[in-house]
Amino acid sequence: MKEIFSAFIKAQAEIKGATKDSKNPHFNSKYADIESVIEAIKIPLANNNLAFFQPIFSEGDRWYMNTILIHETGQQIESGKVELIIKDKNNPQSLKSSVTYFRRTCLLSMCGIPDIDDDGNAGSTKPYTSLIPKPPAKVALPPVESYVEFIFKNGQFKDKHFHDIEPSILDKYMKDLAKDYSDKPMNETTTNFFEMYNQYVKNRGNK
Repeated sequence: MKEIFSAFIKAQAEIKGATKDSKNPHFNSKYADIESVIEAIKIPLANNNLAFFQPIFSEGDRWYMNTILIHETGQQIESGKVELIIKDKNNPQSLKSSVTYFRRTCLLSMCGIPDIDDDGNAGSTKPYTSLIPKPPAKVALPPVESYVEFIFKNGQFKDKHFHDIEPSILDKYMKDLAKDYSDKPMNETTTNFFEMYNQYVKNRGNK
């Protein structure tokens, strides 16, 4: 394994970072998409006789990915089996979105790639301060009163409405959930869910 470790150390020294050239409109935040990540590593890897591939495979009804760095000698470094989180396993687009997200995340982690802003000032992106994303214009938002109809169907708040949950506990849950979506797009259902919470908080503050 000496050859691949030596080559990887040299390649990593050449990797400058992946540019945050994609934007999540819901959170007004930037992130490096899969194209930027590959662009950041392909030349440093090639210069040191390295390449990567990310096979995807299924076991039962679950899908997995393995990120592998390979040296010209045949020596390999593997990330190990990573399970893909797929919201709708019957929807090919959902699988594609999950694959893209995990490809990017695994490469960033495995190669030690930093995210850098377009102006080269790493870390200059403003921290996330708002729980509620701005939904895209094409999404039809629910009426103001619809939050009273929302009920959790599963998870820790199963069968509870927003107003059944201690505000501090609910707010922390929503903040943690928002962080999970800080670097990936949301579908219409999730956008509406955050908007209903926003309406609930606004109504709560007016009482």
